[in-house]
Order: sequence, then C-alpha cells, then structure tokens
Amino acid sequence: MSAFWKAADAVWAIREDALQTILDVARRDNLNPEAVAKKLGRPLNNTFTVTMRDGVAVLPVTGPLFRHANLFTQVSGATSYELLATEFQRAVEDAQVKAIVLDIDSPGGEVNGNAEFADQVFAARSVKPVVAYVSGMAASAAYWIASSASEIVTAETGELGSIGTMGTYVDTTERDQQNGVRKIEVISSQSPDKNRPPTDKRGHALLQQRVDDLAAVFVAKVARNRGVSEDTVLTDFGRGDLLVGQAAIDAGLADRFGSLEQLIVELQSRQGGVAMSDPNTTGEQVPDFQITAALVREQYPDVAAVLTQSGHDAGYQEGVTAGEQAARERIAAILRLPEAEGRDGLAKHIAFATTTELDGARAMLAASPKDAPPTADRLAAAMAAVDNPDVGADDETDTPDNPLLATAHSLGLTAGQ
Repeated sequence: MSAFWKAADAVWAIREDALQTILDVARRDNLNPEAVAKKLGRPLNNTFTVTMRDGVAVLPVTGPLFRHANLFTQVSGATSYELLATEFQRAVEDAQVKAIVLDIDSPGGEVNGNAEFADQVFAARSVKPVVAYVSGMAASAAYWIASSASEIVTAETGELGSIGTMGTYVDTTERDQQNGVRKIEVISSQSPDKNRPPTDKRGHALLQQRVDDLAAVFVAKVARNRGVSEDTVLTDFGRGDLLVGQAAIDAGLADRFGSLEQLIVELQSRQGGVAMSDPNTTGEQVPDFQITAALVREQYPDVAAVLTQSGHDAGYQEGVTAGEQAARERIAAILRLPEAEGRDGLAKHIAFATTTELDGARAMLAASPKDAPPTADRLAAAMAAVDNPDVGADDETDTPDNPLLATAHSLGLTAGQ
C-alpha cells in the first residue's frame, strides 16, 4: 500500500490542515525524503531528543504523530508513538529521573497507537510526577496524551482541545475515467459491507460509525484523565474546537499558566526536598506539603466532586482552595491531639510526611511510648517523689536504707557507682 492510500485509509485525531499537508506529500509517488523536506520547508533528521535537567526528563512531543517511524518522521517535527513509548518507559524506570515533562507542540496524529501511549502516561502518574507542558498546540491526539499527565501547564498562547476523530476518503473516480482507468472489484458475497465507499449512503454511515466509536473512546479517556464527566468533556471542552490560554484553563482543559523553564525549576525543587517551616515548632524543617490539582482529585475526592459538578473554573478553584484548607486543618488537628503530648517527633512526622487522617494519627500516637525526658528531668522527678528528710549531723542512720540515698543509689549517682 502506498503512503498516500495508507494515510487516506487511516482514522486520525489531528487538525485538518495538518492532515491535508500529510496527504499532499503522500500523494507524490516515489517522493524521496529530501523532496519531502523541501516541500515542508524543514531540514532532515528528526529532532527528537530526550534531555535531562537535574533529575527532570524532558520529552518533546512535536509535529504530526505516527505509530511507527516513517518518511514523515525523518523530517524535523514529526514523532512516532513507538519512539515516545520507548524513551518514556526508560525515564519512568530510571531511578535518577524524579519527574517527567512532556513538552507538547503538535496538531495531533494517528489514532492507531495513541491510546496505548496515553494509557502508559496515565499509569506512570502513580510512579512519579508527569507534567504536560503545552508550548504551542496540544490538539486532538496530542491533547489525548496531555490529558493523561498528572497536570497540564500551558503558555498563555497555548491552544488545547480539538477533541474528536476524522476519516478521509479520496474519490478518484472522475480522474480515473479521464485517464481511461476502469477499476473492477469483486468482493465476497459474505461481506457486503467490505470496502463500501463513503460516496454511497451505506458506506458513509459505516465510516461515520467507525469515526464516532473511536471518538467515544477519546472522550471517555479524557474524562477519566481529567477527573470530570464525559458530559463535561462534550459540552465544555471545546466541542471539537481549540481553546486558547485562559479559556482552556477556565474550561478545565489545563490547570495553570507557566513556562517550560519555570516548570523544570519547580519540579527540580520538589524532588530536591524543598522544606517549609512548621509554625508549631521552633524553626525545625519539615517536608514540603505540595497542594496540586492532582492531589485534590486523588486524596480529597469529596472536594474534587465540587469541580465535577460544576465543570467550570469557578468550581475548580473552589475545589483547590478547599483542598488546601483541608490539608492545613488536618496538620493542625494532629499536632493539637492530647496524645501528641510528649510525642512531638512522631506527631510531626505523621502530620507532615504522611496522609494519615485524624483517627489513625490518634491511634498511632496512643500506642507509642512517650519521648524519654533528659537525665536532669528524671532526677528532679525522682527527688520530688520522696519526702525530704531532716538534715542534721552525719550519723550512722545515713545508709542506703534512707529513702533519699536509695533513690540516688538507684539512679547511679552515689559514690562508687
């Protein structure tokens, strides 16, 4: 099958202008890579490279997306899911990589292979932070991938959405007739719907159903990835159009603005153990408690329900704010527990370094021994527990049988001990 017919027969999740460019190039039979580069105005050699930035792996997701490397991925800007999946998995398994950034600028691509890679990204969220950064465009298949990340950060001019699929059919009947070409097909009688052209009513209905079925999978995955309902995706996520910057954030397609450099520095700080001061201590450093949209969705589902019900930024912001307040209240409540008295170290660990709720924290503290007081405090306590004897001249009664001397003896404070 030629490159053109392979492209024309596929179902795509891509912007129409990008697909038209692919078809225009593929239509030129026997076109070599150099000619393709000239047509697209780009140099040869795929620019896909994974960069490491002090524990943060940055993977570019750029240009049209294809399942396998091919003619188009030889031209700068195109990317294959095959290559992405391989490099992404290496980053997930590498202990030196503490966070992954998908640097996205793509009009989308083939549906074939996209769902598998997006699910791979979604699964990695439970292993380490995976953040999608939209520098230019995250359209169609590219947004499918972006939605699978823990968080989506966009430039103010970022374009996100174009949720849906499309199929193409090129009718060459008139051209073939002019060239004297007559095509005869014999299709098995058991398969009346095989190779139905969309130019007839039945063929068009079959193609429409195939495209709709794939789009339904797309919508369901985005809903799962973003923690919203499928109805919200259908009504608020652009209805197939692209949303820009603030509009994308307002609709719930992205979480916040940022730049790639800022995002990398932020992730480096997180994995490096940035600390904050606990206001209930005398300046002791404790682990940073990061409040993110993903944290609210995963650890505070009741709060996340607020944004699911509204489907708008107002509800989303309310959910994040409520999540932050819930986290602060939980920490303060644990530190104020009566059971925390005398167990300060353990109480701080539970409050700041775990997600244990109040009842669990109370039970853990109650079952744990209190911190041992200093030696001086133990002596003072022991002294206070006995009656002070009359002090007089030394006599033979000052023996270890004296309660005071017996106490000192037991603490190892008498001569010869």
